[in-house]
Amino acid sequence: MKVTLTEHQQEVYVEIVNTIDENLFSFYKSKDLKDRLLSLTGQAGTGKSVLTTHIAKYIIDKLKANNCYSNDSIVVSAPTQKATKVLRDMILLEDVEAECKTIHSFLGIEPIYNYATGEEKYTVVRGKQAPATASLLIVDESSMISHDIYESILETVTTGRVNTVLFIGDSFQLLPVGSNNNENDVFKLEKQFQLTQIVRQAENSPIIKLATKIRNMIESQEFTSLNDLLEDSKSEDIELFNNREEFLEDFYKNDQWHKEDKLISSFANKQVNTFNADIRMEFWKERGIVN
Repeated sequence: MKVTLTEHQQEVYVEIVNTIDENLFSFYKSKDLKDRLLSLTGQAGTGKSVLTTHIAKYIIDKLKANNCYSNDSIVVSAPTQKATKVLRDMILLEDVEAECKTIHSFLGIEPIYNYATGEEKYTVVRGKQAPATASLLIVDESSMISHDIYESILETVTTGRVNTVLFIGDSFQLLPVGSNNNENDVFKLEKQFQLTQIVRQAENSPIIKLATKIRNMIESQEFTSLNDLLEDSKSEDIELFNNREEFLEDFYKNDQWHKEDKLISSFANKQVNTFNADIRMEFWKERGIVN
């Protein structure tokens, strides 16, 4: 592997692979279900992704050594296409031989929307292809796993399709729509492993520092105003704008602003669409083309 684990990461790594080792070549029994559902948590910067690639590589080598490896032995998944692409890029960079797909694709399920209530549920699509299998199913962004999807994942273990599931996530990150932390099954699993130390490379990141401040406030339930929080966190990487016009003026300030690697994110699609319209208008206005 290209990145060496820290001492703390190595300790957690050993605990996890030892647990998976005990399952790997044995059949599922109801009494050992708790040992086949593992959860790795940690805040941003603790090295969850790095540790995950080390675990996957270890299991692949173990399966190959016992002539049990196949192309779908290790499946790395996430709830969204975007998160799955990030995972795919990561495992390719680390030369990990694992299959990448969304958790919905692996489970063979499709969403059903109730437009009257706004609820989203899932149904199994039968007959299209044989149910997917895996020796190790890794589910990233597990904070977003709803109860329905969790139950479907559980079924893959109890029916013998999946040997062991490793959930990767952070309880402070995005949760399923309409849910709260107490309702997320993943964070109630008995086999919990936690990374608690931010790695040296991330310690000086202003964004990691800001995220840690927010996390600490949530844990202590002692909050400060957003303005005070951002003022205290100002740096070359973090800047506070008082209004939309001030922000856009800064966004366009360089001559080649449209070639810079910039991304605007927002809470609502309406705001995203408005920003996109403003940016396109400015781009064409600078070229003398105005609707």
